[in-house]
This record gives sequence, C-alpha cells and structure tokens, in this order.
Amino acid sequence: MDAQAVQRQINETVRIANNEMLSSFSDLLDSRLSEMQRSISENQKAIAEAIAEKQEARIEKVMSDGYKFKKRGNEEQHKHNVKVLSKIQEANESINEQKIEEAQLKIAEGVEIIKHRQKLIRLADSSEAGWRAVDEYVKNPIALDSEDEKKISKAQTRAERKVKEAKAKKRRDLRELTRPYPTPLSSTQTTSKESTWRPGHCYRCNKRGHWRKDCTEKLDDNKISTFTSQNHLMVHTVNMVNCKTGTQRQSSEVSISPVGRLKENIGQWRSIGTNRYILDVIENGYKIPLFTTPKPVELRNNRSALENGEFVDQEIEKLLNKSCIEMCTSKPRVVNPLTVAGSKTKQRLVLDARHINPHLFKYKHKYENASVSKNLFESGDYVFSFDLKSAYHHIMMHELDKEYLGFKWRRIGLQDNINKTAERHGVEPGSYLAEMCPFLSSWILSSKSENTTKSYFSAFKRWEIFITAQGHSALPASPIHVALYLTHLLQTGASQHPVNNVVYAIKWAHNCAGLTDPTENSYVTSLQEAARRKANHGVHKKEPITKDILITLCDKFIDEKDLLIVRNLTMILFCFAGFLRFDEVSSLTFNDIIMRDDHIVLCIKKSKTDQYRQGSEVLIAKGSTSACPVSMYLRYLDLLSSVEDKSFFLFRPIFRSKDVCKLIYKNKKLSYTAARSNIVSLLKTVVGEHVNIGIHSLRAGGATVAANSNVDERCLKRHGRWKSDTAKDGYIVDSLGKRLMVSRSLEL
Repeated sequence: MDAQAVQRQINETVRIANNEMLSSFSDLLDSRLSEMQRSISENQKAIAEAIAEKQEARIEKVMSDGYKFKKRGNEEQHKHNVKVLSKIQEANESINEQKIEEAQLKIAEGVEIIKHRQKLIRLADSSEAGWRAVDEYVKNPIALDSEDEKKISKAQTRAERKVKEAKAKKRRDLRELTRPYPTPLSSTQTTSKESTWRPGHCYRCNKRGHWRKDCTEKLDDNKISTFTSQNHLMVHTVNMVNCKTGTQRQSSEVSISPVGRLKENIGQWRSIGTNRYILDVIENGYKIPLFTTPKPVELRNNRSALENGEFVDQEIEKLLNKSCIEMCTSKPRVVNPLTVAGSKTKQRLVLDARHINPHLFKYKHKYENASVSKNLFESGDYVFSFDLKSAYHHIMMHELDKEYLGFKWRRIGLQDNINKTAERHGVEPGSYLAEMCPFLSSWILSSKSENTTKSYFSAFKRWEIFITAQGHSALPASPIHVALYLTHLLQTGASQHPVNNVVYAIKWAHNCAGLTDPTENSYVTSLQEAARRKANHGVHKKEPITKDILITLCDKFIDEKDLLIVRNLTMILFCFAGFLRFDEVSSLTFNDIIMRDDHIVLCIKKSKTDQYRQGSEVLIAKGSTSACPVSMYLRYLDLLSSVEDKSFFLFRPIFRSKDVCKLIYKNKKLSYTAARSNIVSLLKTVVGEHVNIGIHSLRAGGATVAANSNVDERCLKRHGRWKSDTAKDGYIVDSLGKRLMVSRSLEL
C-alpha cells in the first residue's frame, strides 16, 4: 500500500469520527434544549397559577374582609360584580403585554360568569320559590349539561317545599297568638280561673271582656243539625206555606218582609232537631266573630254608589219598607261605605265592610269535591235548584253587633216631610195618594240637573255637619244660624264660590221640602256681597287664537298622514269655527255631523247653557284656505278608512302598534287632560312657548274674529250658544281699530 492510499484512509476515518462526534453533540444539545424549554414552560405555568391564586385570594379577601352587607342579595350581587371586574382587569393587563389570545380568554370567562348570573336570575323569577330555588340549584354545582334541566326542576321542588313549610309554621305561630280561646287541655293539665280582660268579643254571648272558654252561657259546639229524612220532608212542606198566616202563597209579587220570620217559627226548627247553635242564631241573631274591636270611624261612600245615586235611593227605600235596615237615632260606632257592584243591567247594593274584616277570626272550612258529590247521585236522578229571595235578610244580626254595620246616605228629609205633610192633609197610609209620595220626591229632585243636585247636596251636608255639632237644626234652618255659618266660612278664608254654593244649597233644600227660605234674610245677602268684594284676585284669561295662526299651522302639516295630528287639527278647527266648548266637541258622534254641499252641520245635543236639552245646530261653511274645517274633517275621515258604528264618539283616544295608528275600538271620550296636552302643544309649535293659551282660546279666538268682522249680534249669540250679552262679551277682544274708532268719531 503506498503512502497516498494510507493518507486517504486516515482522512476518511477522521471524517467519519468527526461526523459521529458532531451528531452526538447535536443530539446532546437538542435534548438539553428540550429539557430547558420544558423547564421554562413549567416554571411559567407555575408562576401563572401562583398569580391566579394570589388574585383569587385578593378577591376572597375583598369579599370576606371588606364591607359587611346588611342584605344578602346585595352581597351576592357585589361578589358577582367583583368577579366580572377581575376578569376585565386581567384582560386589560394581557392586552398591555400584547397577549391577545390570553386577553380573549379572560373576556370569554367574564362573559360566562355574566351568562351564569342571568340564568340564575331567570330561574329565580320563573320559580314561585324565588331565590330559594337558586340556593338549592347552586348547592350541587357538579352536573352534566344534559342533567341541568333535571337539576333545576329538583331545586325548584325542594325550594317550594321549604317555602310551604315556612308559611305553615308562620300560620301556626300566628294562630297561637290570635286564638281567642285556647286549645283543649289534657286531663293532666289545669286551667287558670283568674279573671282578666280579654280583647274582642265572646263567640258565645257576644259580650266584651271575656272569651268563649270563660263564658257561662255554654252551647253545643256541634253546628250540624241531626234531623232524619222524615223531618227533612217537613221542612219542605213548611217552605211551601206562608209561615206567617199558614196559607198557600198565591203570588210571588207580594212584598213580604223576611225579617223575623225564622224567629216567629222557631218552634218548627226545634221540632226537626236543630242544634243549639242554629237555634241561638235564629233566636238572638248572628254574632260577628271579632277577636279585636274595630275603632270608631266614618268612611265616605265609594264612587260607584255616588255615580248611581238613583239606584241606591231605590234600594234603600226597598230595604226600609221591608224592615231590613233601620234609621239610627245616634251615630253607629262604624259607618261603612256603600258601593254598587255588577254591570249596568244588573246592579247590587253592597255594604263595604273592609274596615271590619281585619278584626275577624278566620275559621277554616273545607268544601266537598267532585269525588264526594258523585257518591250522592245514581243513574236516573233528577237535579233541581232554587233561589231564596232576600235569603241573607232572613238571618238577623245580634243587637250588640249592629253598631259595626252602619252606613250613611245622602238625605235632606224630603221624603219624610212629604209623608208628614200628606198625613197632615188627610192622605191615608196604603192609599193610592200615599203610593204617589215617593214618586213626588223623585220628580222634585229632578227639577235640577244631576250634577247640580250633587253639588247642592254636598254643600248642604257640610252645613248640616257644622250646625248639628253646635246643637241646632239644619232643616228647617234659622237665618241667624245660616249667617253665622257664612261668617265662619269667611273667617277661615273661604272665597266667593263656596259661600254662594252653600247659600244656594240651603235655599234648594228648603224649597224642596216646602219650607221658608232662610237665605232671603238681609244678613245672608250682605255676607254674599261681602264675599264678592273680598275676591280681589285678578282674572287672567287665555289669549285668543287668530286665523293667521291656524292657517300657518295647517300649512305646516298640509301633507301630514298621521291620524293623531289630523285628529287634533280637526278638533282645533271645529272649536274655532263653531265656538265649541270642550264638552261639546268631545261629545260629538259621527251621527252628529251632517254634510251639505257648501257647509257642514254640527248637532250639539248637550250644552252648558241648554238646561232643558233642546239641542242646537252649528253651521260651519267651507273655506278656501288650508285651515278649512270641512276639508280637514274629510281628511280625517279618509285616514279612518271606515266607520264601524256611527253612534261612536268622533274624537276618541288613539293607539299605536308599530306602523298602525288607529282610534281605540271602545266607545270612550277623549279626556280633557289628553286633549289639552295635544292641542296646546300643537299650537305652541307656531305661537311659541311663552303665550298663555288653552282650549278656550279657540272659542274666544273664533268669537273675536267674527265680532271684528261685523257679524250680526243675534247670529253671533246663537252660533256661540250664549244666553246674554255679558257672557258673549267676556269672550270677545275688540280690535285696536274698533277701540280707537270711539275717540276718532269725536273729530278732535
């Protein structure tokens, strides 16, 4: 082998050795780097976990060592807000460090916290148990998503059960506190015989100061009668016969008082085996189970009774005739309000005893269900029903409890005076003339309008309360007493209106009763004049609207398709051109508008100055401007598209639903408040906010324009439905030219 070959062999061996050494070194370096990278990653993870643990520790410290909450709901909401705020702060720090993915993760975690909170809120709101259901739900947080619905259902069930148990315990505790007599004692227990004053009434004798356990008048506790089927047939036989006379009833139209009929036939009740409790109710009356005594009070009658006064008068008259109610010589302890329930076609007079109800001991009573009733019937049985007329009036009230069932109704003694006058002039009770006496009082009260009668009656009752407290008579009244009452009103700061109102009310009551009018006295008339002079406040009338304002307003909305705006514009133009009051324009129906070729006719059925409801017609001519009332009315009808019932009010409230704008379907007037708000706000878009205007500005504006245009005075009064020149002149504002015409005519 030559030297070159040996050298090549050596070089090759060296190269292979170098390659192997480099490969080994590379593998060693790779393994070292991997271990270092893994170590760095684990260290970073440990650092992150430590930071998270520190943050959670800080959160727990804030929530536990911070502010002490008084209410648990506020504390839970605070914890939730802290958790969400923490996630937002962590995301903000990640963004500052350019760690976008980590920031997105923190934001996602905050969103999940909010979603979970929203879920708990919906659960609490949908469950009758409320947040108790949420508490039961979060007690076991480990659950699969598929089992979440079952978990919610079970939580609601547990929470509802706990709520019922808590309510039952509360009722038991309350019954123990309010029980008017103790539970029966066992043979090993003894009772105290100490005499102590007890609140409320005894449920045996209905007297105050003791309870039933201490009452000496013991009755049978069993309230169920024990009569046989044979005696039951006897009851039906008795019910078929007039118990007062023993004769068969011939007509159901005969008015017979039910009061006392059960007591008169108590022997029949004893003979059929009625228990002592029922016999006590029949003989002595029903005792109201009061465990506390109601405080003395006089409550005002409800609005439904005041609005249906004629019906209340009739019902009270019927009850008085049947002796179901009686007049009191002194004021009862509790004066309850009257109310009228039911619909317009079927009304009922109700004594509203809500003041007494909280003082009653509430007995438990369970009615039979269908499973019990089905055992009473067999196939082929017949079923019938019967209705007892004035059924409740058969049961009398205990004499001591009548003081809690009082009520007060408006009376001026008119019927009593008519009856006494008729008897004094030889009208015998039960005769045809005596039957006409109630109708006479009704027709006399109809001599004034219903609103006027209500106003006079309220003023008269205030006078009656005042003078009765002083120990004098309200009807008939002495002139000096009336004068002193007016002096009392003036001394207490009353204005002219209440003084005149009470004078007219006293005059009305005496005229209705056929008595001498005490208001004709010079003392009374002088006090009226003094009240008139005392009224020194100025009158600030609304400024009238001009025709230029209306033309500008209509030009502004000339292409308007909104039903609300067109309705308001139509009302504005009708009030201006027809001199209409609000009551007149709001009472218009579609039938009240008559179209003619060159004008329209408004039929005013009811007006302030039309006392006898004769009605009047207002003619409005077509115009040539955008403020033509006829053209605006036709625009209004076009937007309505169709009129279902022409007897409905023309201007009714409007409802909106998305793109729909229509009149309400109910036949209801537009209220004064809504009309004034809509009309005044529309007018102020032209005249500005500083101008003092109202709905009456339209009536005054139309009258002013017509008067300054030299319209005939008689036609002007007829168009505005004024009865006097004074009333008409109060609406008209003379133009500057007309006022200067007086001095110019002097030619100075």
